[in-house]
Amino acid sequence: MGLFLSLQSQNYKDMPNQQQYIDDYLRFMSYEDIKRLAKEDICINNVIRGICDKSYGVFVSSNKYYLSYIFYNLAKDEVEGFYVELGYKEVLSAEKILAFAKVVSQLGNDNVIDIHNVFCLHLRSALEKEGVMTISSEDIPYNKSVTIIAKTSIAFIPMIQKKSFYKSFFSNISIESGDTKENKVYLMYDFKTDQCKIGYSKNPLRRERTLQSEKPTIELLAYWTVPKSIEKELHIKFASKRTRGEWFYLDFNDFEYIKQYMQQYM
Repeated sequence: MGLFLSLQSQNYKDMPNQQQYIDDYLRFMSYEDIKRLAKEDICINNVIRGICDKSYGVFVSSNKYYLSYIFYNLAKDEVEGFYVELGYKEVLSAEKILAFAKVVSQLGNDNVIDIHNVFCLHLRSALEKEGVMTISSEDIPYNKSVTIIAKTSIAFIPMIQKKSFYKSFFSNISIESGDTKENKVYLMYDFKTDQCKIGYSKNPLRRERTLQSEKPTIELLAYWTVPKSIEKELHIKFASKRTRGEWFYLDFNDFEYIKQYMQQYM
C-alpha cells in the first residue's frame, strides 16, 4: 500500500531558546575525534591540512544523526569542532537545524539560511545513502501544496526558501495600505542580491512599487510606525554590514534583532 504524503511550504516561527539549545545539544570535539573523522571525510581532512578553513557534515551512527562543524581557529592556530546529536525526528526539524546554523554563523560571515541549507544537503545525502527516499521544500513550488504517493516512507528535508521564510517570519506584522499620514520605518529585501534596505517613508507600499519598477526582485518585508530616529539607529547598528546608502547585508540573526527591537513600539 502506498504512502500518501501532503506537503506544503513550511513556516518557521517557534525557534528554540538559543542558550537552552546550546546547553542541551551542543558538544565539542577533541582533536583526536576530528582526526578520526578526517579518515572518512576528505573535507575535514582538507581543514586539517590547511586547504580549507571549514567543513560542514552530517554523520549517521546507531540511528543517531550528528551535524558537525569543523573549522580552523586563526586566533588559536588550531583546528576545532563541535556537533549536535539528534534523533530521526529531530534531525528533520527545521528549527533544530536552524538553531545549529545560528551557532555556526557566530564564527564567520556566512548567512544563517545558507548554512542551514548546506546542512540539509548533507542530511539528504546521508539519508539517501541509508536507503531513505527524500524530498525537500525546494522541490515544492512556492506557496503550493503537493501530494505524493510512494511505496516507502519519505523523509522531508526542510530546506529553507529565503523568500517564503522571511515573509513568514514577519507575517504577524500587517502590510496593508492603511493610513499613509504617519511616517514608517520599513524593511525591503532584494532576493536576487540578498541585500536589505532600511528606509523611512509615509507610504512603504508606494516606495516598494517604485523600486520594483527598476528591480522586480525587491519586496517589502515589514514596516513599523516609529520615529525617524529609529531608522538612523538601525543604520548605525548595522554600519559594518552596509553595502551602499540604505542597503545592508542582513541575515536571520539581524532580522530577529530588528523584530524584537520593534516590539517596544507595537
